[in-house]
Amino acid sequence: ARRQFGDLEEARSYCRNTDLRLRKRTMRTEWLQEFRQDFVFALRGLRKAPGFAVVAALTLALGIGANTAIFSVVRGVLLRPLAFTDPGRLVMVAGSYRGQQSTSSPANSYDWRDQNHSFTGMSVITGHSAVLTGSGEPEQLRGFDVSANYFSILGVKAIAGRAEFTPEEAAWKGAKAVVLSETLWRSRFGSDPKLIGSMITLDNERIQVVGVVPTASSWPSSAVMWFPFTFEPARLPQSRGAVYLNNLARLKPGVTLESATADMKNIAGKLEVAYPDANKDVSAVVVPLREWITGGLDTPLYVLLGGVAFVLLIACANVANLLLVRGVGRASELAIRTALGAARGRLVRQLVTESLVLAMVGGLAGLALAAAGTRLLVQAAPKSIPRLDQIHVDGLVLGFTLVIALVTGVLFGLLPARQVVRPDLARTLREGGRDGGQQAGGSRSRRVLVIAEVALSVMLLAGAGLLIRSFNRLMAVDPGFRSDHSISFALSLPIAKYEKPGQQVAFMDAVMGRMHDLAGVEASGAAFGMPLTAFGFSFSLEIAGRAAVKPADQPSAEVRIATPDYFRTMAIPIVKGRGFTAADRAGSVPVLIISEAAVKKLFAGTEPIGQHVKFGWGRDGQALEGDIVGIVADVKQASLAEPPRPQFWVPYDQWPISSVNVVLHTIRDPMAVVADARRAIHELDPDLAVAQVKPLDDIVSESVAQPRFYMTLLSVFAVIAILLSTIGIYGVIAYLVGQRSREIGVRIALGASRANVMRLIVREAAMMAAAGIGIGLVGALALTRLMGALLFDLKPSDPVTYLVVTGVLGGVALLAASLPALRAARIDPALAMRGE
Repeated sequence: ARRQFGDLEEARSYCRNTDLRLRKRTMRTEWLQEFRQDFVFALRGLRKAPGFAVVAALTLALGIGANTAIFSVVRGVLLRPLAFTDPGRLVMVAGSYRGQQSTSSPANSYDWRDQNHSFTGMSVITGHSAVLTGSGEPEQLRGFDVSANYFSILGVKAIAGRAEFTPEEAAWKGAKAVVLSETLWRSRFGSDPKLIGSMITLDNERIQVVGVVPTASSWPSSAVMWFPFTFEPARLPQSRGAVYLNNLARLKPGVTLESATADMKNIAGKLEVAYPDANKDVSAVVVPLREWITGGLDTPLYVLLGGVAFVLLIACANVANLLLVRGVGRASELAIRTALGAARGRLVRQLVTESLVLAMVGGLAGLALAAAGTRLLVQAAPKSIPRLDQIHVDGLVLGFTLVIALVTGVLFGLLPARQVVRPDLARTLREGGRDGGQQAGGSRSRRVLVIAEVALSVMLLAGAGLLIRSFNRLMAVDPGFRSDHSISFALSLPIAKYEKPGQQVAFMDAVMGRMHDLAGVEASGAAFGMPLTAFGFSFSLEIAGRAAVKPADQPSAEVRIATPDYFRTMAIPIVKGRGFTAADRAGSVPVLIISEAAVKKLFAGTEPIGQHVKFGWGRDGQALEGDIVGIVADVKQASLAEPPRPQFWVPYDQWPISSVNVVLHTIRDPMAVVADARRAIHELDPDLAVAQVKPLDDIVSESVAQPRFYMTLLSVFAVIAILLSTIGIYGVIAYLVGQRSREIGVRIALGASRANVMRLIVREAAMMAAAGIGIGLVGALALTRLMGALLFDLKPSDPVTYLVVTGVLGGVALLAASLPALRAARIDPALAMRGE
């Protein structure tokens, strides 16, 4: 029989494998059937308890929605790839002077480009705004000068024409050419394909449009046009002291960031030896383009993401508490299921399924909140945050929401499920499920959850409190000028029309005369660069009568240009000496005004007035120089948080410049005054654009927009956390009062006063709050160290903040316990004992 049957072992193996497949198929079918049963039962259970379902789902929706919205911001700003070919290989090459990152000079940039072994190409970048005329209202547009290979380095293709400049266009005094962005092409020229190859008027010059690039691939994002960068070859050797260029490059295949950095430092070292006067202590750094664009946003955005994660954890703790309370009411049901043969794992799976269904409902509601919240965040976010147009809910964000909903469902469902399926079966059936035999364990779990909520709330509130105190200190800083009832606008004179300094002076005299005559204008002035904009130029300088030093060791200061009435218009006091007058014109003795910060840095212990200063920059063969005639108060130039920089002021009539900001102080509506000013300027020259119109209050507000944004968001999260913690404390204390009603009734019957009963209940809340506050303070002291870069004039361990946080959370805990305590004090002993 065995010989006739054949290979017995093979048959046995075949049968075993067949049985195993059948068993797995049966188990899978049974699991799917059980899951379907659990899912349907969960929906039925939630429908029977609509109040519980709505409260729990909304709590989760709040946590999930806030997390998804902040994740959308983090993804759009920090994580989404740049819209270029292989963006991970794009870098910026910057100068580094004595460890401080800076721009580079034309000569250095060209040497870096020609001598490096790390990049497939390198392009310089520098700003170049221009006024577009001849096609509607004159408009000042933001542009950049770039090398001919700029767009090929980025990997950007033109959607019309070409995205590169020819050698003739990139040559000094070569053919005029411009590449436009898709946004400008569509908005100003109606997507006219005939525009390619035609001429447009920019700054009174006829320039040929050679191409259009897609908006999504435009960089810098503020640019709408790009010109070829040109530099006079004869001036190149003398240009090493003029640092104003940025440099874009693409790493060669196989070249790492570290090796490229080493290569550039080696080149910089050779240039320092070859040109010690200009290049002493000058090095080079290589920065990934994504990091260059996002700057220092990583820390604040990840702090916000961590803060909103705390909100989600608190929401989970609250829902877990709700499930624990609900589980007590279901103790009898679960005991009967166990008596009928249900395994403990089967019951846990059913309860976790209910939690997951609840989480999915909360996730869907949270996704709707996230979509609306993301739009609000984009609208409220400061314009200084880059890549705002990249923030939206996409597939990855949807996946994040799904994952976070699943994780939270398991997180808040597993603990209650494990707790409620461990009753004393006989006792539960005997007592009808009044406490399920789990009062001690369930109460302990609820207390732990509340303590965790309070601890997380303390951490959030501490972070928000630090940002609030830091922001208040920042806003208390004096910017050095008045901003109320004042407005500014930019005016740029085209060189093609106002080439000579005398023409610029004459036109600005006419403009300031018109501004002075406007109705409601009390004072008017103009300057090169507005405060709090970090816009300006620094030059090395020599002070007459002092020992000569090497060019690389010369001190430096910012140089700004102003009309005589500028300081009066801005209410910047002249501390000593005099301000500029109408007599300070071309042909008269050149004069300068110096800031107090410059006095401290350059003239400590000496009298600055009367000193002659000569700068290492000039034009047309004439160096910028003059006698100091006055000292002016400091003005915050970069930001309120940074100390004032040393500044020298030059009278406009002695050193005219084509671009200025006009400031008007008025008793009328500032915007109405600007409308009158625009008409007056157009009467003088209809081709000029009045741009960058901003009240000075807005300039101050925008300078602190980012810290205000972070403070507001973290404060909102903290308020939500406090509300959720209050609800959690109230829920637990109210439940404990209900569980202990017979005990409280007996106490009152035996003579306990109502005040004693209230103290008993409040003490319970105070103990939980104290434990949570203690744990939270320890965690806050550790975590807020990460916020040091976000704080101004404040330490992360600021004691006032932690005292306030302790007081707020302690008060919230007592308030949450007061209502249950009052209810306990009013218990009728007879009713409580008769109910038993």
